[in-house]
Formats: sequence, structure tokens, C-alpha cells
Amino acid sequence: TDAGEAIATFERLAAAHPSDVGLRTRLGYAYLRNKDYKSAEKAFERAIKLDKKRVAAHVGLGLTYAEMPAKGIGAYYNFRRALGAAKRATKLDSTYGLAYRLLGEIHERFKENHEKAIQYYKKYVELVPDDPDGLYQFGLACVQGHDYDSIDRYIAPYLAGNPSEARLLPLVA
Repeated sequence: TDAGEAIATFERLAAAHPSDVGLRTRLGYAYLRNKDYKSAEKAFERAIKLDKKRVAAHVGLGLTYAEMPAKGIGAYYNFRRALGAAKRATKLDSTYGLAYRLLGEIHERFKENHEKAIQYYKKYVELVPDDPDGLYQFGLACVQGHDYDSIDRYIAPYLAGNPSEARLLPLVA
């Protein structure tokens, strides 16, 4: 598979360049795409150990915790770890949009706190206005939180300029 080949390539490169933070971070994302959460966690932790300020590694670690299957107290623990990683990322770089998207996803998925999710998604779409996936997630939170003005302000103009993004249409309608 493509994911398997990417992982094998990044593993070889990371072994050849053990202090390369970028390679460790990319390896973590490759593991995450392949749903190998334990390996992703280790790769991101190694990247952070090499460079505590690597924002992409903190966000990757947070995504790993958010997506890692768990129930009960384990799910709560993962929520807390994901939240901590995402907040650390925003403190390291307040302009790194993916950290805010992760915070929105965490509040939407784990807490069903639509208002808080909307605040974070809004920050994300202000930083990354051309991401249809992020706009879609933001729109779903807006519908759940009854914030239709934000849909009109952020999503409708994007859809007007990108009419092929059909999945945004029901949100705007």
C-alpha cells in the first residue's frame, strides 16, 4: 500500500538521520494515517524530545490521542492528553491553524461543546480560509451550535468562489 511504502521510506530515513525532527514528525503522520497509534505516539514523542518547539509534532501527538480508540476512563485520558498537546501547540505558535482545528475537533467530539468548538474553528478558518475540510467541520459545529451567521460569513463566500465543493452546499442552504 501507499501508506506502507511511505512508512517504510520514513523509517529508513529516520534510522539514517536519527536527529532529524522533520523526518520523525512525518513518520508520525504516516503511522497516524495508517491507524498505527502506538507507533505514531512514539514517533511524535521522539520528535518533541528532539525539538520541544516543533508545533507540527505537538499537533500530531494531539491528533493521535484524539483518534486513538478508547472507552471510559481511557477515552477521558486521551481527551486530556489531546487537549494538552493542542494547547501547547497554540502557545508555541499562535498562527499554526491546525492546532485550532484540533481544539475544535476535541471540543466537538469529546465534550459536545459546540460554542467552544466554534470559537476554535473560527480561529482556524481565519488562519486557513481555503480548507474545505476545515470549513465543513466548522459548518457542522455551527449547525449544532445554531451559529448560522458564521456560516454566512465564512462558508458561503468560500462556496460562492468554489462551487465544486458540493458538500458545503447543505450547510449554506
